[in-house]
Amino acid sequence: MARPSEVGALTVGDVNRDTGGVRINKAFKYTGTGWRLGPPKTKRGVRTVNVPFETIGLLDLDRPHDALLFQTRRGTPIRAAYFYQEAFLPALRELVVVDDQGNVVVDRLGGKRPSPYTLRHTGISWRLLGGVPMFVVSRDAGHDSYDTTDKRYGHLDRTASAAAAQVLAARIPRLKHLQDPTL
Repeated sequence: MARPSEVGALTVGDVNRDTGGVRINKAFKYTGTGWRLGPPKTKRGVRTVNVPFETIGLLDLDRPHDALLFQTRRGTPIRAAYFYQEAFLPALRELVVVDDQGNVVVDRLGGKRPSPYTLRHTGISWRLLGGVPMFVVSRDAGHDSYDTTDKRYGHLDRTASAAAAQVLAARIPRLKHLQDPTL
């Protein structure tokens, strides 16, 4: 649910292993001359997002409070380009099998070309499809307004509309002549 620039800026101290909360309050920004640490993209970008305890358990949190949560082997921040080259592309290559002549034999991607940002979109979509209210998803995503979430992902959350139809169905009186064609 976090932007890549926010994930790269997380520190060990941003994670609360007792609650599963991850505090997002900074992001890396490219200034044209180099990278600097600053606030997230939007005002609402400063937030706490709960992460499954199973995920928290996979993190190395027994390090200094100010240590980067995710870092390269050299201890530098993982930025989008590094993540793309060193983790994302290798993972995608595992999903496509090519023969000795360069022909695709198996394409588990179905011809799609996802980007690392797809991970953020997937997290947002899964929450909406799981019935999490859109305003909660919007806040967790750090969108500046609910409208942003609604415009981009609103078509996914059909659960509320389906439930609303059932509310109407329960209120509409059953008409006998519609049920009995002889009347």
